[in-house]
Amino acid sequence: MRFAEKSSWTFREAWYKRKQFLSTSGWQQPVLNEAGVPKGKDAFLGTGHRRETVESIGVTVSEAGKPGHAYPVAEGLSVTNGNIFTVAKKSKFISEFNGLLYEHRSWVTLSPDGIHERYWFRAAGEGTTNVNFMYVFMHIFRNSTKQWVVGDDKGETARDEFKDDMSFSLKKDIRWAFIYDPIETVGIVYVYPRMYEGRSGFKNSFWNRNYDNKLYLQIDPKRKMDEEFEYEVTVKAFISEAELWEVPAKKILAPLLGRK
Repeated sequence: MRFAEKSSWTFREAWYKRKQFLSTSGWQQPVLNEAGVPKGKDAFLGTGHRRETVESIGVTVSEAGKPGHAYPVAEGLSVTNGNIFTVAKKSKFISEFNGLLYEHRSWVTLSPDGIHERYWFRAAGEGTTNVNFMYVFMHIFRNSTKQWVVGDDKGETARDEFKDDMSFSLKKDIRWAFIYDPIETVGIVYVYPRMYEGRSGFKNSFWNRNYDNKLYLQIDPKRKMDEEFEYEVTVKAFISEAELWEVPAKKILAPLLGRK
């Protein structure tokens, strides 16, 4: 994975076995949409839009069963040991129009088990009444991804193909998703620890752009002073030929759902 300072230290892309599965054609990680923004200004705050105020950024490196070592991110940092890496960010969403909105903590862990993202927020200013919604997760997949399958905790599933028509599809609360790229023979398993309630009318949606395919979780965030909220997701890539790609996806999914 590559993280970029210019986009509030959010990740830009990710590879698995030298095959890219998260793309750089937009912004990823949390972003909020704000009312009261002057005409012509970006209504989104966070990531590579109007940027967060980053207070600290560091990386903890460890191996399974062993204590980790934390390093502040600085020019020239080189770490060669370990196989579990957590990039930890402390930031604030401060609007030049509505003041301090949220305090934020981000932990993105890359390990042999895939990518685990954990995001925490605390409503920290009265300006949160001007927040329309938040995309708590945004993930960009290559335009060569073609198939998707999703499921919920009730055992209901849905499936379809991506279209290059700029439409939004899915618009459901889900527990998990499979995405497949037949050109690169890369599959992606995307799993929440529980079903999250998305904002009515959008919830989890795919944006079928003509240059990539983007998955969002849109929420109605807490707005009362000192209210806290937290979200997590696991994303794991794998390699499989097109004919049987859902078989390894289901094997990866099962333990993440607590099944054997």
